[in-house]
Amino acid sequence: MAYCAGGFASRRCCGYIPPTTSPPSDLKKFKHTVALPSLTLYGQFGKEVEPDQVLRALTEIGFDRTYDISWMCEMIAAATDAYLTECKGPWPKISVTCPAVVRLIQIRYPALIDNIIPLETPRELSAKLLRRKLSAQLGLSPADIGIFFITPCTAIMNSILNPVGLDQSYLDGALSIRDVYSSLFRATRESRPAEAADGFSPRGLLWAMSGGEIAGMRNANTLTVRGVPDVEYVFDHIEAGKFQSVDFIEAYICPDGCVSGGLTVEGRYAAQRNIQE
Repeated sequence: MAYCAGGFASRRCCGYIPPTTSPPSDLKKFKHTVALPSLTLYGQFGKEVEPDQVLRALTEIGFDRTYDISWMCEMIAAATDAYLTECKGPWPKISVTCPAVVRLIQIRYPALIDNIIPLETPRELSAKLLRRKLSAQLGLSPADIGIFFITPCTAIMNSILNPVGLDQSYLDGALSIRDVYSSLFRATRESRPAEAADGFSPRGLLWAMSGGEIAGMRNANTLTVRGVPDVEYVFDHIEAGKFQSVDFIEAYICPDGCVSGGLTVEGRYAAQRNIQE
């Protein structure tokens, strides 16, 4: 099986064409624009650049405002714990964080669709609540508010165009980290860090890398798997009736989670170190 940034391609799903990300010109279609940065973005500029500087830089390159999703990630982790306590199976439940994994299940492992945890992703839930809030605050139609994810991979764009479990995505598009990196890099160098960057969830920030989602959960009966061969190995065994003693699996197509997405700039090991520090 061959992996591609937008998902995956194989002899079993030939003809799949990964979507491109949104062009910056799409921002002009809306009266008010919001950037929802992937947590991976914070690790792209070195440990000396704080997350709040990255958020301010996004407004300097054209967005009207930004929204950090790290606290939403922490809340989704708590909701996952609650769901696992109440649900009756089938086991194990599988995270929806990686859209390429969800697509893989749809195409190659349809028997595991009921194993997918029925919770919205932090990015979708954030966009849903934010659009409602801003529409009331600004007196704008929800359609006049453009909410864009700053993405480390094109699989996110595919999930926006073809959302799983939603009639329509709450996001209006996704811009590549690579496309905005140069402008952001200059803007972060001109932006001073805040005295105390306490507006971010330390646990939520870990979602940028593999293992970060389960790190914020109380349930320790979990498993992290990453990379196409290992994900396929685990899913094959789940179909064969294995791993049923595990409550929750966090799975990623990319080898280290989102920090190794195809649209990132910083090397994945350096990005992980930056976020951890």
